Amino acid sequence: MSESSKKNPFKKWLPFWTTPILMFLIIGGIIVAVLAVPFAKIKTYSEFIFNSKNTADVSGLSLISSYRSSTAPDLVSNKEDTLGHTIIYPYYGDVYAIVNCQNAGITDVPVFWGTDNDILSKGAGQYTGSTYFGLEGNSVVCGHNNTVFYNLANCKQGDLVEVITTYGKFTYQVSEIVHFKESDRTYVAPTEDERLTLYTCWTDGMPGSSDDRIGVICEVIDKSFYD
Repeated sequence: MSESSKKNPFKKWLPFWTTPILMFLIIGGIIVAVLAVPFAKIKTYSEFIFNSKNTADVSGLSLISSYRSSTAPDLVSNKEDTLGHTIIYPYYGDVYAIVNCQNAGITDVPVFWGTDNDILSKGAGQYTGSTYFGLEGNSVVCGHNNTVFYNLANCKQGDLVEVITTYGKFTYQVSEIVHFKESDRTYVAPTEDERLTLYTCWTDGMPGSSDDRIGVICEVIDKSFYD
């Protein structure tokens, strides 16, 4: 045994102690990075749930957004303009609906009013140029394919899609599955008929983003306003 080893025996065993610690830290860092997005998703859902009375009665659904003051008044429609029903219009960034398609594995996805990056990091977003749920026209909702709309491609013709808003509950049936390019506005443009369009990136199961889109076109089959 060398003289230095006799003086400091810990040097011999130091690599056996430090290597497992370093491996633990590296693996722990990878786990934290992998779980970061799902945790953010769960946090959004928990905030959504606990700020609502429940998913069946959404009179307290609206999650006040960072885009407006908490004292801002509700924007209530004129019944003459909304077929005799009261609609509570959302402010930009508000959660005002949830979407479910049980057959596809889409459960309690929060729908925000707006589609910027901040909103889409928290849930699905409704294009502000589309119509409000329950009114004639095309209600267009998008979401990331690696979070809230991960299972959108599982939707099939005939599946039921339920939308619960702050002012009513609406049931749709999937009528068509379409594929289109990001630059193609055919399926997200205004329509004369009442429909729901859900879409996300289409990567055919591969990770990453794409300029290809998959869309789920739904026709309304039942409407129930709360007023």
